[in-house]
Amino acid sequence: MTAADTAEREDGARRLSVLVVDDDPILRMVLRKLMESLGCDVEEAGDGEAGLRALQSSTDLVLLDLVMPVLGGADACRAIRGGTTNPGVYVCVVSSSTDPASHAAARAAGADDVLKKPVSREQLAEITRRVTARLDG
Repeated sequence: MTAADTAEREDGARRLSVLVVDDDPILRMVLRKLMESLGCDVEEAGDGEAGLRALQSSTDLVLLDLVMPVLGGADACRAIRGGTTNPGVYVCVVSSSTDPASHAAARAAGADDVLKKPVSREQLAEITRRVTARLDG
């Protein structure tokens, strides 16, 4: 067990390790700031391939854009689920798409949740509660 596995926030809650994967650097920064405000440790990647390389066995949550160059979110999600690094990590797709078919495709690829951009701090707080419940469960 590493220090990251047992890290806690000031309020005693588990400190989640989050990987934000989005090709838009401004959106990555916004998601980073929101997740840090929720007491999370955050790493970033600019596309799906970089996200797969950045994924650690200690990553608790992946926030994954759906449409990206190099490797899109659905393909990256399938690769996470089929890989050996952390196939059970909680994956939340964050998409600007309002098309129900793209959301269904994200879930079919293995996403645990789908949020529509722009996301709120409250939505992300709910996702962190779900992740923590799964980890504690």
